Amino acid sequence: MLCIAHERVVQRLRERMPVIVDDTGSPRFLRNEWRAIAARTDARFALVWVRIDEVEQRRRVTHNRALGERHDVTDAVLDEHVAGFEAPGTDEHPLTIDSADGRDPGAIAGLAHRVLEG
Repeated sequence: MLCIAHERVVQRLRERMPVIVDDTGSPRFLRNEWRAIAARTDARFALVWVRIDEVEQRRRVTHNRALGERHDVTDAVLDEHVAGFEAPGTDEHPLTIDSADGRDPGAIAGLAHRVLEG
């Protein structure tokens, strides 16, 4: 049985609409599910990995708590994600960008180009 997010993505892909799934994808099995959905709907799949170290990640969570601009991630949830994170393997062909480059227009344009190249 598919979850709501999977159902929505499948529907959009069947309509030939582009889809971006913004998810931690921490364990590989979750990324594999998205890959399988793309394959079943004959859609292209690109995995973008935003590399971030734990210190910077926690700094950003703390900063967000102070500003309250986005929903908070509790320390318990963040601890779970950090402990269970499986970095994408080379066989997954991830397109990577460092979190420090996330506001660099040139880096973002380069990443977008790699995604669109397929």
